[in-house]
Amino acid sequence: MNKLHAELDANNEDFNPNIKLPARFIGSHAWTSEKTADAMVLGQRFGKSTFWHSDLQSRLA
Repeated sequence: MNKLHAELDANNEDFNPNIKLPARFIGSHAWTSEKTADAMVLGQRFGKSTFWHSDLQSRLA
Protein backbone atom coordinates (compact mmCIF):
# COMPACT_ATOMS: atom_id res chain seq x y z
CA MET A 1 0.00 0.00 0.00
CA ASN A 2 2.89 2.37 0.65
CA LYS A 3 4.08 1.93 -2.92
CA LEU A 4 0.62 2.92 -4.17
CA HIS A 5 0.60 5.99 -1.95
CA ALA A 6 4.06 6.97 -3.17
CA GLU A 7 3.00 6.60 -6.81
CA LEU A 8 -0.13 8.67 -6.26
CA ASP A 9 1.84 11.36 -4.45
CA ALA A 10 4.34 11.40 -7.31
CA ASN A 11 1.51 11.83 -9.81
CA ASN A 12 0.04 14.55 -7.60
CA GLU A 13 -3.36 12.83 -7.54
CA ASP A 14 -5.80 13.09 -4.69
CA PHE A 15 -6.27 9.83 -2.89
CA ASN A 16 -8.15 9.22 0.36
CA PRO A 17 -7.46 5.78 1.88
CA ASN A 18 -10.15 6.36 4.54
CA ILE A 19 -13.16 5.46 2.43
CA LYS A 20 -16.34 4.73 4.39
CA LEU A 21 -18.66 2.28 2.68
CA PRO A 22 -22.41 2.52 3.31
CA ALA A 23 -24.40 -0.23 5.00
CA ARG A 24 -25.59 -1.63 1.66
CA PHE A 25 -22.07 -3.05 1.11
CA ILE A 26 -22.08 -6.44 2.81
CA GLY A 27 -19.22 -6.75 5.26
CA SER A 28 -18.61 -3.02 5.62
CA HIS A 29 -18.26 -1.49 9.06
CA ALA A 30 -21.64 0.24 8.70
CA TRP A 31 -23.32 -3.03 7.66
CA THR A 32 -21.81 -4.91 10.60
CA SER A 33 -22.86 -2.18 13.03
CA GLU A 34 -26.41 -2.20 11.66
CA LYS A 35 -26.74 -5.99 11.93
CA THR A 36 -25.31 -5.98 15.45
CA ALA A 37 -27.79 -3.29 16.52
CA ASP A 38 -30.65 -5.26 14.97
CA ALA A 39 -29.59 -8.40 16.84
CA MET A 40 -29.41 -6.52 20.14
CA VAL A 41 -32.92 -5.12 19.64
CA LEU A 42 -34.27 -8.60 18.93
CA GLY A 43 -32.61 -9.90 22.07
CA GLN A 44 -34.04 -7.04 24.08
CA ARG A 45 -37.58 -7.53 22.77
CA PHE A 46 -37.81 -11.32 22.78
CA GLY A 47 -35.28 -12.31 25.45
CA LYS A 48 -32.43 -14.76 25.20
CA SER A 49 -32.59 -17.30 22.42
CA THR A 50 -32.90 -20.66 24.15
CA PHE A 51 -33.12 -22.88 21.07
CA TRP A 52 -29.87 -21.78 19.47
CA HIS A 53 -28.10 -21.65 22.80
CA SER A 54 -29.08 -25.22 23.65
CA ASP A 55 -28.28 -26.42 20.11
CA LEU A 56 -24.83 -24.83 20.29
CA GLN A 57 -24.18 -26.26 23.76
CA SER A 58 -25.05 -29.78 22.56
CA ARG A 59 -22.67 -29.44 19.61
CA LEU A 60 -19.82 -28.20 21.78
CA ALA A 61 -20.21 -30.92 24.41
